[in-house]
This record gives sequence, C-alpha cells and structure tokens, in this order.
Amino acid sequence: MENSGTFTTKLLAISGTIALVVYILLGYFFGAWAWAWIVFLVPGAIRLWQGAGREGHAGDEVPRPQRYEG
Repeated sequence: MENSGTFTTKLLAISGTIALVVYILLGYFFGAWAWAWIVFLVPGAIRLWQGAGREGHAGDEVPRPQRYEG
C-alpha cells in the first residue's frame, strides 16, 4: 500500500494541470466560462487537506522581523 503522504504530494503536483483541463472542458462543452474558474480553487483545497494532519512541523513558526542594515 502506498504512503498517503506520497499520494497527496503527487496529487498536488498534477492538480493544477487537471484544473486547467477541467476548466477548458467545462467552458467549451457547457459554455460555463463564468463559473468554471472555481476549479482553480481545488489545488488550494488539496494543499490544505494535505497539511491538515500535520502538527508541530517547522513551517508553523512565524519568523521574527529583522532590522534591515543595507
């Protein structure tokens, strides 16, 4: 059985292309250009779903602002 982390990573990698294809198909065949843009929200939803079970990883910390000395 495949690790779910690898599956969601692969799904996230191809989700943008799939969203584009679905957008074009909905617009061309159904004339739904006005609302078909919603499919572009799917990759973001997949990203949220992928990170939902992870707690305490390094990406949670907000970096402190630093003074610019140029």
